[in-house]
Amino acid sequence: MLIVPKDSTWNISGFNDIANAPGKTLAIGAPESVPAGAYAKEAIVQFTDVQQVATTVATGNADVGVVYSTDALANDKVKVVATGPDAVNAKIVYPAAKIIESKNQDVTQKYLDFLLSKEAKAIFEKYGFVIASQ
Repeated sequence: MLIVPKDSTWNISGFNDIANAPGKTLAIGAPESVPAGAYAKEAIVQFTDVQQVATTVATGNADVGVVYSTDALANDKVKVVATGPDAVNAKIVYPAAKIIESKNQDVTQKYLDFLLSKEAKAIFEKYGFVIASQ
């Protein structure tokens, strides 16, 4: 996701607009440690995580940043102005499983059941996550 401060007056509607904006600052996560940063490694300023990127854009210390959709949705001081092409959008999977030899089978199952509940799904979707089919 390409984000700008919520009150930004910069006329940007996509990634191509960045190249035509001299003097603007692009914030990204460090490509060596943050996948979102690797997708935008042509950047000027790099951070160790995307939350720093979102905060830097939200405070106006950078004009634009590349973050995950979940980080954009979690920060009400930024707005999404463009989504990257499908070829570079990360399809990150957070799997969950019960370890057979765990001594806490009941608790583990309750946690997994919660993760698959309608309540958890609503929370995940609120923050931009998509629940994959089992």
